[in-house]
Amino acid sequence: MAPARLSKKPVQPPKPQGVAVAPAIPPPPRALAGRSGSVDTFRIDAHGAQPPIHKAAAYSLFVGNNFAHASASLEGVAAAVPAPHGVEAGKPLVVSYFQEPSHLGRPDAKLTSVKMHYRIDGRDYPPLEVVGRGRYSAEPVRLTKQIDIPADAKGELEYWFECATDRGETLWDSKFGENYRLNIIPVSGGTIRFDDLWGESVKGPLQAGGTLRLSYDADRVRQFLGDQWHRTGNTLSITGHVSFDGRPPVVLPISTFDTQHGIHLHEAAVEIPSDARKASIWFKGTGVANSIYDSDFGANYTFDVQR
Repeated sequence: MAPARLSKKPVQPPKPQGVAVAPAIPPPPRALAGRSGSVDTFRIDAHGAQPPIHKAAAYSLFVGNNFAHASASLEGVAAAVPAPHGVEAGKPLVVSYFQEPSHLGRPDAKLTSVKMHYRIDGRDYPPLEVVGRGRYSAEPVRLTKQIDIPADAKGELEYWFECATDRGETLWDSKFGENYRLNIIPVSGGTIRFDDLWGESVKGPLQAGGTLRLSYDADRVRQFLGDQWHRTGNTLSITGHVSFDGRPPVVLPISTFDTQHGIHLHEAAVEIPSDARKASIWFKGTGVANSIYDSDFGANYTFDVQR
């Protein structure tokens, strides 16, 4: 096996040097052994089965009081990760609206209906009723609606809300007239695989304006950190960091937990800027006891972007 390429810090001026590894924590009493799922989660020895890597199956958009949060649901498992950098084209987006009139300047009013207006890549679509009369209730209820993002989309989802109240008013939730926006990550692009033998391979084109996907083997950091056991489960969190042409890095969640606290990995995706020439990538593993960087001895993993 090739030597581990790890350092305590990624490249940010001044550049770090050398290798410094955090020791793996000892296994807890009564640690279980297993191959996958929730049993594998409680195994501290990181040289066994690799946690599964999942693509995003669908996305969710939750609009609450003065915030909007997107997340990705993973294929084949009850687990999700935040999606701060957009949603993928060709996949469904489920919308839930929980904004209250008090946050729209009408604390004494109640919502009777809410319509979501939206456009994708500048094209208007029919509005969706996200608050209205339910099937079994005379009172207005929150309605979950789905938007099917076209597979050829590659711009943004722009959206705003038309809110009717019991006072006969129409309130507009539109980010003070600017409208809410959610980036759409294109289908086309390339995937970089980081395996547990310290190899990197690229499948598909890394092209400006396309998509970069990260497929990361957690054992690259687990062999040094273990699963960071604490009380009833592991606490290991893995993030990917991508900097294009020296710009501030985009942070992508790589690991998450299912409902049984089993660890799963996400094939994270980010859109490559249209003027990018190089992508610099590193990873960070963090737990309750220790953290470590996988950054090729501080040089980071660098890949050319096609123009």
